[in-house]
Amino acid sequence: MDKAIISDGLLPLTIVSATFLASFFLVFWLFLPLQEAIFGHFGSFAILVFLPHGVRVLTAWLFGLRAIILIAPASLASHGYLFGLSGFSWPMIGGCIVGIICAPIIFYLYGKFFSEVSYAHVDAGSWLQIIGLGCIASIVNGFGSSLFYGTDIQSTFAYLLGDTLGLILSMVILMLSFRLLRYTQA
Repeated sequence: MDKAIISDGLLPLTIVSATFLASFFLVFWLFLPLQEAIFGHFGSFAILVFLPHGVRVLTAWLFGLRAIILIAPASLASHGYLFGLSGFSWPMIGGCIVGIICAPIIFYLYGKFFSEVSYAHVDAGSWLQIIGLGCIASIVNGFGSSLFYGTDIQSTFAYLLGDTLGLILSMVILMLSFRLLRYTQA
């Protein structure tokens, strides 16, 4: 098999899919039961710390619009896990599509009209820009998902909060991982 196919296609797809699914199942098997025990049920799977949004945002930052293709398989699989075959009917699939495209489109539009925020253009303010753009993507995702799923305003704000806290926690985990990696290499 061609090394370029593996390094440019299969390897990123595998890493993004594995990371997305691992964060998804961590959230649904650990965070959701804790959340429901403390706060009760929000409805429509609104989770107050949704780590997969962090994966979406970091993938959009690293890969630009190509992130849509990298995020789609795991996002569709997790959507199928939650909703079964009925999740692939309209308008249910629309909510999933919003989640897949929200971060890559926001990063693309910001780069088109303001300045590019990507792995190739890292500076001191990049982390704040990534979080800011991730919050904007969260707003798009929250309202878009609510539109397709027909959820109430409480669930919409839970989506917004969950995506934002999930992104921040993902960034903290990534930052601590980088520090640990530097520490072990020193």
